[in-house]
Amino acid sequence: MRLTLALNVLALICWIAAIPWGIQSSRSKLVSRILSIAGIVLMLTVTIRWYIFLQTH
Repeated sequence: MRLTLALNVLALICWIAAIPWGIQSSRSKLVSRILSIAGIVLMLTVTIRWYIFLQTH
């Protein structure tokens, strides 16, 4: 449960960190896209795991 929260916060930080990158050059836009995709994937993974955890307990 605590780990889930920590991972969600980490995903959110990834997402927020991606915003200033996207404003700058085209190379930064790629980094921003990678960071935001990583953030989304992490959040989805965590959400699914949490849902499964709730179903089994």
